[in-house]
Amino acid sequence: AVVGVAGNGQKALVETITGFRQPSSGAVNILGRPHGEFFRNPDWKNSLAYIPEDRLGLATCPGLDMVDNVLLTTRQGFTKGLFVEHGRARQVTTDMVRDFDIQPARIATPAGKLSGGNLQKLVLAREFYRAPRLIVAEQPSQGLDVKATEEVWRQLLAARECAGILLVSGDLSEALQ
Repeated sequence: AVVGVAGNGQKALVETITGFRQPSSGAVNILGRPHGEFFRNPDWKNSLAYIPEDRLGLATCPGLDMVDNVLLTTRQGFTKGLFVEHGRARQVTTDMVRDFDIQPARIATPAGKLSGGNLQKLVLAREFYRAPRLIVAEQPSQGLDVKATEEVWRQLLAARECAGILLVSGDLSEALQ
């Protein structure tokens, strides 16, 4: 975990690890590959997953339905040649909604209509579908109610069985838990 008040370099660290920023100096390897090589042709599965603190701006597109939001980072897993297998994407999204108890359970619901907790569960479901080896979770429970926070933490703790997790938080008690 990286814990500290905003402005102490956490954002730059996260942006570098997730490929939004080039390292300013030194060498950065992600999952054993040099930074530039890793992000030049990243794998969509068994790689890096990012759960940003900005659920409505960076993690999702509020005007798109749940299926299209799932496809934002998983599209490669649903393509055959130039075509996206929308039927399979709808079925996988339906399974995610059921497995993560996302409400309302209608996959045609725009992401912007979901509560913060349900939107975060959609982001987790999408990123966990990618079977990541490394998960960067930035303020994953920020602004969520108690029930949603517990569910997010249950999912993240379970993910530790298959992936390393880098938690970035401003809350020391959250990191210690």
